[in-house]
Amino acid sequence: MSSIRVDKLNSEFRKNIQTIISTKVKNPNLTEMFTITAVTCDSDLTLAKVYVSIFSNDINASQRTFSAIQSATGYIKSCLLKTMRIRTVPQLVFVMDDRMQNQDKITRILNEIHNDQEE
Repeated sequence: MSSIRVDKLNSEFRKNIQTIISTKVKNPNLTEMFTITAVTCDSDLTLAKVYVSIFSNDINASQRTFSAIQSATGYIKSCLLKTMRIRTVPQLVFVMDDRMQNQDKITRILNEIHNDQEE
């Protein structure tokens, strides 16, 4: 399958999954703010890795939110099948995206180094 088509599908999956989780998934553990940062499908569309970034200072709350998203995988897949009108929806694998936390940590370290040099 062409990479342009896969890229377009990745973008559509990302938008639709974000919308489905935000508006249709009703789980009391879905308490923290989150975003779907990326979706990467393999070339034959059998597997899609969905990268989720959760914005929370509480590690337990962010873990509960991530578990709530994972537990709704079947529902999300069925909603994708209806909204995207494609023959098959790939298997969804949710992955915690911690790039934001790493970026935050690096920024804090660089600020500390900068402050130490000023003193």
